[in-house]
Amino acid sequence: MKLLVNGCSFSANYYLANNLARQLGLDCAESIAIGGSSNRRIIRSTIEYIESNQDIGFVLLGLSFFRRREG
Repeated sequence: MKLLVNGCSFSANYYLANNLARQLGLDCAESIAIGGSSNRRIIRSTIEYIESNQDIGFVLLGLSFFRRREG
C-alpha cells in the first residue's frame, strides 16, 4: 500500500512524503502533484489515479487557491 500525494506546488515539493508513508505503515509515497494545479485538476486526477491503481492506503491532498482554474 502507498501514500498518494496530490496538489499544487506546495505538495509537489513535499519532501517528507516517504517519511510520512513509513509513519502510517505504508510501503512508499507517490506524488502526482503539479505546480500551478487547480482544485478541479487535483480532484479529477486523484479520482482517475485511484480508479487505475488499487494499492492506495492513504491520500493526502494539498488544495490550491480557489481562484485558480483548470485550463
